[in-house]
Amino acid sequence: MSADAAGTALRPSSRCAHRLGFTLVEVTLGLVLLGVVSLLAYGAIATATDTQDRLARGRVELQAELAWRTLLTDAIRAARDPFDYGGPTLAVQDGGTDRDGRPLDRFAVITAGGPPPLNAGADWQLNLLIAEGGLAIEATPLGRRSPSRLVRAPLAYTGMQVEALHANGTWSETWTSDLELPRAVRITFWGEDGPEGSPLVVGIPTAGQR
Repeated sequence: MSADAAGTALRPSSRCAHRLGFTLVEVTLGLVLLGVVSLLAYGAIATATDTQDRLARGRVELQAELAWRTLLTDAIRAARDPFDYGGPTLAVQDGGTDRDGRPLDRFAVITAGGPPPLNAGADWQLNLLIAEGGLAIEATPLGRRSPSRLVRAPLAYTGMQVEALHANGTWSETWTSDLELPRAVRITFWGEDGPEGSPLVVGIPTAGQR
């Protein structure tokens, strides 16, 4: 084999050299595709993170709302008998409505001590009221010197309708009896757009008993 022939055999053809590399168009296209995939992956991760955050906030709000309703339920169930105080220990008053039609009823109860913040060892006067910032429970211990406590509802309630169940099975937005307790209390919480969630209905075990 001659030297020229050997050199020719060792040199790759222009067609083979072309196949060993990438053109500028191919490189650019690859970068574009990589960018698109990266954006899609980032968007998916961001969406998943946002969903997890919203779910976490929802769980916290749900737990706080459950704790609030449990506190109010326990307080109503443990209402003191009027016989023990010589007068009404539970009151429901029709407070009318605000200019937007939301009810502003009033509710008060004297209850035995229970879970925090209603510590055992004293009865408590509870007032459910629309305070600045929304609905709240104002709790004042009876028989001992201690400051009142204000427990705000976790959700932005701006109104409430309170009803008492009479022995004849009818519901009324007033209760002032100094002899007995209603059979149950029903509280409907209101927000800016109307009733929020299901009403809180609490039966009173000691109603009508001595």
